[in-house]
Amino acid sequence: MHKKLRFFCAILILTGIIMHVPACRFIESQQGEDLPAVDVLAAVRETGTTVPSYAVTTEVPYLCQNPAFPTGCESVSALMVLRFYGYDLTPDDFVDRYLDKAERPLYNRETRSYTGADPNRYFLGDPRKGSGWGCFPDVIKSAVEKFAGDALSCTVLYGEPVYELCSRYIDRGIPVLFWATADMQPPRQGLRFAVQGSELVYTWKSPMHCLVLTGYTDSGYIFNDPLRGKDVIYDKKQVLDAYRTMGGRALVIERNDG
Repeated sequence: MHKKLRFFCAILILTGIIMHVPACRFIESQQGEDLPAVDVLAAVRETGTTVPSYAVTTEVPYLCQNPAFPTGCESVSALMVLRFYGYDLTPDDFVDRYLDKAERPLYNRETRSYTGADPNRYFLGDPRKGSGWGCFPDVIKSAVEKFAGDALSCTVLYGEPVYELCSRYIDRGIPVLFWATADMQPPRQGLRFAVQGSELVYTWKSPMHCLVLTGYTDSGYIFNDPLRGKDVIYDKKQVLDAYRTMGGRALVIERNDG
């Protein structure tokens, strides 16, 4: 499952380029066009636009979140990793049987503020609807543990440098669930809401997105992106900026050999 690719051909490196890949199952682009998904590494090799001098990748099965789960990137990304370990679970089963869900934050007219559940404990909203919000790694950790029991172990990481994720996990053939933004674009400040029954207050940032980190090149990181396709390469700096501003959240799922 773990392989190292080295390209010894003449290489044209174009700096400052992100591989923006059209969405799977067709998604409207910024220009209003509908374009099919492509195999990113294959397209790179064919066009010669940005061929990395090397790439370290882990082969992870790919799943697209559209059209069934427009805001279910966390669950679909988790399913990719579960299938990597040989579990044949559907997104519907994962969401319906194992994912803890709560209503998205609602406006309270008396307090003139929004209140909602804790995204560290629940998925906010419905991942089958565009109005769904999302969740943080602990929610996916709980769902995976409910499904797999002691067969798999889950480690939630906060603020771990991306190069450490690569050296500790990717180099060992272990994919990583990775919280960033859609297309690694700068996040926007969204709704501020208080968590019911606590003193916690969150300012939601969008467009939050969860992907599966599967590898890296000399100039980028490789992801199975449930919105954009398999083996999508994003520019390193933009990945680091998106990851940092979204809280440096990651989740590692590993097989328990014992």
